[in-house]
Amino acid sequence: MKSILVNKKKKLTKYDMKRPFEFVMDNFFESLDKVKENQRYNFNNSERFMIWIVGFSIGGLSIIVTNLAQFTNSFDYREVL
Repeated sequence: MKSILVNKKKKLTKYDMKRPFEFVMDNFFESLDKVKENQRYNFNNSERFMIWIVGFSIGGLSIIVTNLAQFTNSFDYREVL
């Protein structure tokens, strides 16, 4: 008996030749998936980011205030002629 070859549609891998439209669409959807993952990560961790930002700003302001209090003691106020 002869074996009958059935023409099955082979799923294209990223190494097979694609039509330009398929190539563009695949790249577009891959980039959309990456954007979705990044947005999920950012939204899930936005509270943590805000805590770090607030902490750094409070720390920075306290350093600036302590340096301003000591700033007047760093210079001698003499008259320069």
